[in-house]
Amino acid sequence: MYPKWGQVIGFNFRNTPFSVNDLGSIIALQTYLYFPGFFRHHNFWFYGGMQAREDQSDGSYRFGDIVSYPWGYDNEYDDKLFSLGFNYKFPLFYPDLSIGSLFYFKRFKLNLFFDYAEGRNSGQVSIYKSTGAELTADFHFLRFVAPLEMGVRSIYFPDTGTWGWQFVYSVNY
Repeated sequence: MYPKWGQVIGFNFRNTPFSVNDLGSIIALQTYLYFPGFFRHHNFWFYGGMQAREDQSDGSYRFGDIVSYPWGYDNEYDDKLFSLGFNYKFPLFYPDLSIGSLFYFKRFKLNLFFDYAEGRNSGQVSIYKSTGAELTADFHFLRFVAPLEMGVRSIYFPDTGTWGWQFVYSVNY
């Protein structure tokens, strides 16, 4: 699922170096921490990040976010962002099910998550929270060598009491 033990620390700085086209800058610090879960093949994953942005342009261009917003939030914009995430991922079952040469299902997984972020713009504070579950399957399609992962993410927004759904997929080489 995830590495048994691990940490990743990243520092990013982006800017436009010349004053003719000064579009501002963005600076970010992120960390990912991986720990073993309660049982074999279970994993905890923690995320933390903060970024600060200075826009100098007329609004026609801005650097994209480096730090992640909670699942389900799109098109948000904050000058300063502080974000935390927690995931617990584990396998549900290994069916080893083949449907002819069309599909081979290797594993079904469940990921439980909680995400929190705090954004600041000109003294105003915005809070973003989401929690939910992600059900995915690892499989091979048409005997393609690289495994595919596909599933659905269910997102609950505690502040509004609403639900969101996302289709998720990846190709692992």
